[in-house]
Amino acid sequence: ENIDPISRDVKSIYHDGRGLSRREVTEALCAILLKSCQESGSTHVLNSLVEPQAALIAGLHLTGNTNLGAYVVENFCIQLERMLNEIEPQSKHALISDKGPHNVALFIATLYEFRVVHAGLIYDIIHRLLKRLSTLDVEILLLLLKQCGWRLREDDPANLKHIVRAAQNRARELEESKALSPRFQ
Repeated sequence: ENIDPISRDVKSIYHDGRGLSRREVTEALCAILLKSCQESGSTHVLNSLVEPQAALIAGLHLTGNTNLGAYVVENFCIQLERMLNEIEPQSKHALISDKGPHNVALFIATLYEFRVVHAGLIYDIIHRLLKRLSTLDVEILLLLLKQCGWRLREDDPANLKHIVRAAQNRARELEESKALSPRFQ
C-alpha cells in the first residue's frame, strides 16, 4: 500500500528534475537500497524489507525507467561479488553472522521474481556459489532456491536439474577430498 505513493514520488523526482539529473537520482536510489541491505541486515535476513524495495524498483523499471533496473542489478551484483570475496577468506566453515550478502542476493532474487532480472543471471550466481561451496555459499544458495526456485523451475527446468546435479557432484568432490586429506598429513 505504500509502494504506489512512493513510486509516484520517485517518478516525479525523475520527471521534474528538482535540480537533479536522472543519473543522480538513479545513483542515489541505488546507494540507499544497497546500504539498507548491507547495514540493516547485519544480523538478519530481511525478507520483509527487501520485497517492497524490489517491488519499487520493478515498478519503476517496468513503467519505462529501464536504466534504473539495469543500474541497480549491476551494482547489486558487483556488491555481492565484493562481499563474497571479503567474507570468505575470514572463515571457511564457521556460520556467517553478517547477513549483508544474504540480503543483497535476496534483493537480486526478488528482482528476478518481479521479472527485472533474467533467469540466466540467477543461474550464473548459483554456478559461482557452487564453485567454492563454502558455508556462506551454501547459505546463499539455499536462500536463492527458497526465494525463487519455483520460478526457476517454471522458466528453465532443465537448467535447474543441471544445477541440482552439479551441487551433488560438488558436494561429493568435497567429501572425497576431506576423506583423502588426513592420509596425506
